[in-house]
Amino acid sequence: MLSRPGPREPVTPQLYCELMENHFVDLEALRWDSERISKTRLKMKSTKDAVSDYFQYRVACCMSDLEYLSCYGTGLRELFFDKILEDKEYNETMRSMQEDEATIRHELCLVDLFRHTLEQDVYARYEQLKIKRLRACIANEEEPRPRQDYKLIQTVFESVIKEKKLSLKSSVTDQKDKDSFCLDVLTHYDARGQVGGSYCVVNGWNITSGMDAAQLVPSLTQGDIELSHLFKEERVDMLDWKNGIPLHRGLAWGLRCGIIAIIPSGVEEVAWKMILINEKYRDCIFMGHRTWNVFDGKTLNFRSEKQPARRYLYFRFVMSYLQAVVIGNHDFVQKVESKTISWALPGEFVEEKILRLLAKHILGYDMPSHLYKGRTFRNGQSKGDIEQVGTALAGLLYSWFWKPKNSPIANAGKAQRDREALWAVLELPKDDFEPVG
Repeated sequence: MLSRPGPREPVTPQLYCELMENHFVDLEALRWDSERISKTRLKMKSTKDAVSDYFQYRVACCMSDLEYLSCYGTGLRELFFDKILEDKEYNETMRSMQEDEATIRHELCLVDLFRHTLEQDVYARYEQLKIKRLRACIANEEEPRPRQDYKLIQTVFESVIKEKKLSLKSSVTDQKDKDSFCLDVLTHYDARGQVGGSYCVVNGWNITSGMDAAQLVPSLTQGDIELSHLFKEERVDMLDWKNGIPLHRGLAWGLRCGIIAIIPSGVEEVAWKMILINEKYRDCIFMGHRTWNVFDGKTLNFRSEKQPARRYLYFRFVMSYLQAVVIGNHDFVQKVESKTISWALPGEFVEEKILRLLAKHILGYDMPSHLYKGRTFRNGQSKGDIEQVGTALAGLLYSWFWKPKNSPIANAGKAQRDREALWAVLELPKDDFEPVG
């Protein structure tokens, strides 16, 4: 049995309650109801259930607080009208109460609009921290903590909610561009050095001018509505740091062009690794004297518990598969379809019907079931909506695959074919030139 902690310090004011004769009994009942919610004891079997339950609990606490504040506000107004409270006391107390109410309603609004993806983010980070704590207990020969730690879930929840608030605020107040996105990514992943260096999760420390923030899911022109349906979010921000990853600009280019991909290397203890998916580049030299082969199978090392959203990493893997079909990388396509290379991590990352439809428009046939089963969810949209969203996304992605900066073969007639020059191009990139395979 586990006790769930209260979500925050009590926001409901106790001052003046005893003066509210008409509402005192109701206020006491509401206060006891709030305490009853916080003391509910539950038996949880899985992390996913525990996280989902905590979200339900937060909502229940918020609703209870709002009921109390509403009743308290009514009593407060009566005290003011009866001349028991002076203007200053009334205004200060009412302002404080309304600020509390606004904070609670904002949290409820965020959970209502983004619950599906917020639960994913809390679950992923909680799992990482839980494993980290378990290792620390073993190393220090301490007794392991309960199977599900609600206090830790609470800490992660509040961190993720705070990040979401900041993300939404910045997307409204600032016109984000590539530079600010890169800065956000480097900052959140603790990848900014003190003396002009930046950290690549694969290659380690580099000079900042050689770094990039690789965007996992591209910002598709006029595609925000379609992507919001795909990820089940009221509004998507493709320049959110969770959609980025700090990489050396050569590796970022390779991810964009379908030379490398990122896959999970575990299920119980999730790690991420980079794999080479275009064999034509295995022995190509880039980044000075190193070849792409050096990075095949390398584990991604993050400097903190913050990592890209798993839904974006999953869809990027699917994109890599679709891109391989488009550019004729038959070797990788065969490996994916035969399960030689696979996405091993289960989850509800994207909407199944939309994913299958957009894939069918690009492939010309149904995508293999093992690519989406256990990795998607169904949203219950109408057939017409799904058709429209899937078709639009397919067109946008197909167009993106063939942009010269994203395709190693789109400019085959114009681009330099000398692979030995690849490293130089990546060190000194030019917008009008991309190497070819």
